[in-house]
Amino acid sequence: MNFNGTAGIWRRQAIDDAGGWQGDTLTEDMDLSYRSQLAGWRMKFVFDVIVPAEIPSDINAFKTQQFRWAKGSIQTAKKVLPKIFKAKDIPLRVKWQSFMHTTHYMIHPFMLLTALLAFPLLAWYDLNITGAFFYMLFFFIIMAAIAPSVLYFVAQNSSGYKGWHVRLLALPMLMSLGVGIAINNTRAVLSALFGGKGAFVRTPKKGNKSVSSYGQKFPVLAIIEMAVGAYCVWGLLEYIDARNYLIGPFLALYAIGFLSVGVLSFMHYISSLAHSWRRPSEAPATVNANT
Repeated sequence: MNFNGTAGIWRRQAIDDAGGWQGDTLTEDMDLSYRSQLAGWRMKFVFDVIVPAEIPSDINAFKTQQFRWAKGSIQTAKKVLPKIFKAKDIPLRVKWQSFMHTTHYMIHPFMLLTALLAFPLLAWYDLNITGAFFYMLFFFIIMAAIAPSVLYFVAQNSSGYKGWHVRLLALPMLMSLGVGIAINNTRAVLSALFGGKGAFVRTPKKGNKSVSSYGQKFPVLAIIEMAVGAYCVWGLLEYIDARNYLIGPFLALYAIGFLSVGVLSFMHYISSLAHSWRRPSEAPATVNANT
């Protein structure tokens, strides 16, 4: 388990035993969680305590948050996994879960690679899949599609909220959003693997009165996302024309995801510019790096 920076209570001794807060990753809360558990402490998740929290103010703020989380998770993996693998008192299943947990953002580079290779695969390879291999491939595709939905189903059911089952109707949109940020998070993963620490960029929230002070750069990434989305639409049409329907639903999800995130990013950028023109400029918000 890990403390995600919100709605948690720490024992001071657990922090001290773990070596204290350290700033060499962008997810210092995740890093401290693993180091404290390596020091012998255990965490408890209390299911019946629901704590309201504010989500990012728009899609660009969400992408900023996800970039930090993705890069920080891979940085934490590089830092703590060698210690976890060497620990003799940790069961193999826990080591495996730790590996899957800290590296789960690696899925986004593979998502992007899948989207980019779909059309060349159709053009250069005979995809006439039949027999037992077809059913085996279909089984794994269904499992890959169902697994995230089951995760959110269990989480919503455990939250204790009334009407949680109605919110499950948002799952298709959630899946599209998860695919649409693949380019953004791929940048973060590559930066963590080959780059430096990077800067901790705070996530703008509507409740933060200094939101308008966050700089808004032209969303080049949004243009790339829309271009990849259009490319996926082209690939989807080619797959349908070739009567290869097995991959079609995934390409449709990719197309919707990239196009939605790209268009929303550009729309929110324009909206932010219009908002800044209507209001007088404010002094940029400052953050004490030691807090």
